[in-house]
Amino acid sequence: MLVSSGPWSRRGKIRGWLAARLLARAVDPKGKAEGNYLVAIDTVDAGVGETVLIVSGSSARMATGLKDTPVDAAIVGIVDQVDVSE
Repeated sequence: MLVSSGPWSRRGKIRGWLAARLLARAVDPKGKAEGNYLVAIDTVDAGVGETVLIVSGSSARMATGLKDTPVDAAIVGIVDQVDVSE
């Protein structure tokens, strides 16, 4: 997923925990944006334009500090590099 800027990219408190809600969009292995946008809680301080790893569903609630929080998607990693062999 690629983090985008937009009206959902902001910081706020969720159950007393400071978190950012970021807008992200799926990308193919070559980095081309595809699919729909997704709002996710940022647990790794990702920035706009970074490629990130997002987990959803019950896995999102296992992210740091979100155990008892009603979260459906969380950013849990920043991707440094993608290697594609064809």
